[in-house]
Amino acid sequence: MKKLFLVGVVLILGGLAGMIAALWLAPIMADYYPFSKIDWLVRSKEGVTIVNKTEKITISENKAFQDGIAKVAPSMVGVRSLGKDNKAVAEGNGFIMTSDGLIASAAVLIPDSARAVKVIIGTEEVAASILKKDVISGVTLLKIEKTNLTPVALADMSTVFPAQEIFLSALNIQVNPILTLVNRGYIRYKSDSNVLIGFSQELPVATGSVSVNEKGEVVGMNIVDESGKVGLISINKITSLLNQQ
Repeated sequence: MKKLFLVGVVLILGGLAGMIAALWLAPIMADYYPFSKIDWLVRSKEGVTIVNKTEKITISENKAFQDGIAKVAPSMVGVRSLGKDNKAVAEGNGFIMTSDGLIASAAVLIPDSARAVKVIIGTEEVAASILKKDVISGVTLLKIEKTNLTPVALADMSTVFPAQEIFLSALNIQVNPILTLVNRGYIRYKSDSNVLIGFSQELPVATGSVSVNEKGEVVGMNIVDESGKVGLISINKITSLLNQQ
């Protein structure tokens, strides 16, 4: 019994000694070499000790991408092509390019059988006119009669590099209420005219949606095939088509 008591006393005294060392002795030691080279001792002078630096960095990165996705959210729209009897023949996404209603979307979402095109913006569905459909680039430009819209911010493609992390952000307009889809990926390859990306499988309804960097700047438009494979149309191709207007 005495031995257990002594062990308890030793543990308590040891703990108190450790607290004293951390609060009083460690900051003093941090002023002298080689202790001044030890990061956690230096930080003890500031009253801050980072237990897991990697976890803190990860949280910061996730927060940056959350902010980026939140930034692009007001510029995302749904696109629905209607055929005979007003039945949907294609559904996907688009995004606002100008504040006066210019929308970029995917050419595959405007099939030849489409008799009307609707854009879903917030909870409202509005008629859209087709300004241009370019099968070669895979891009279509739509126009809605609305103003004071929030256009996307465009990434400087000269700053895009292989292995850079990006996020797909899309609207699933095939469910009610509409849901936001998010997919994390990276740049696999980049040239002056093409960008290859790596994403896990996604729903085809994400076609026409955006891939953004951590700043919420659009890198390109996503095209998702029936198998769920995601491809990307560079934002440079979209702006090139826009400049031809």
